[in-house]
Amino acid sequence: MEKANKSSITIHLALFSVAFLYGANYNIAKLATPEFITPSALVVLRVVFSTIFFWLSGLFIKSQAIPRKAILSLLLCSVFGTAGTQMLFLKGLSLTSPINASVIMTLTPVMVLLISFFFTGEHLSRFKLMGIALGIFGAFFLVGGQNFNFSGENALGDFIIVLNAIVFATYLVLVKKFMMEYHPITVIKWVFLLGCPMVIPFGYNEIVYQINWPELPSFVWLSLIYVILGATFLVYLLNTIALSKANPSLVGFYIYFQPVVSTFIAIAFFNEVLSLEKILFSLMIFTGVWLVGKKKKPLQSEKL
Repeated sequence: MEKANKSSITIHLALFSVAFLYGANYNIAKLATPEFITPSALVVLRVVFSTIFFWLSGLFIKSQAIPRKAILSLLLCSVFGTAGTQMLFLKGLSLTSPINASVIMTLTPVMVLLISFFFTGEHLSRFKLMGIALGIFGAFFLVGGQNFNFSGENALGDFIIVLNAIVFATYLVLVKKFMMEYHPITVIKWVFLLGCPMVIPFGYNEIVYQINWPELPSFVWLSLIYVILGATFLVYLLNTIALSKANPSLVGFYIYFQPVVSTFIAIAFFNEVLSLEKILFSLMIFTGVWLVGKKKKPLQSEKL
């Protein structure tokens, strides 16, 4: 029991770290893009350098041979989890408003839960359903959902963001089965390596010809280091480790923590006002996480 509790705490710490790192990324990445580094170039830099770091990390674990049939399945994971989700979000965001994109991305945990239910038979307990409902409500208003604007000019971008949410949710479910057979670093290093050739063509010219590297300010370099090491390498690594021990629905649900982190960073450093509503919406998300992660206690046999 004590070992199980420690494992549960480790999972939640890993997932909260992911939410913190990625939530802070919304503010930190703005220091570099799009003024100094284009979004497409940033995606390529994230994937290429994270691939290098994952393969270097693989030197410190026991080598595992991946059969050819598994490589083909991992290729599908890289399409959904590396190239697909990053490029779709980038394209969708360019065609819609940031508020619309943030609101639509709150659908991701719902997609994960539904895909897990239909393809892996994950149990839809009342606690998970209640937690998802609380998370949707809290995240929706925390990211400014009341200002969601469905219009003709946003329709294509909104559709692409919805597709991105489905793609990322599918990745979380697909990659789970590999966590049961291989070390998390073994899995993620192959997912990124296979994803590299898919993203490089989209930003190569911008990296080589459009970015004035010698003239980049120091804060841009620091932002770039954070985005690559923190918001990509560590985020994917911790997510992968958590997936090896937890259901995809719990991993997906922690996406709702990202707007909480982003909001409080904006309050701390960018003079945004802390209101009672923001506190209440954040508490809803915390409660939702607890409900989604709550495990049903086994029935104890009655003593005769």
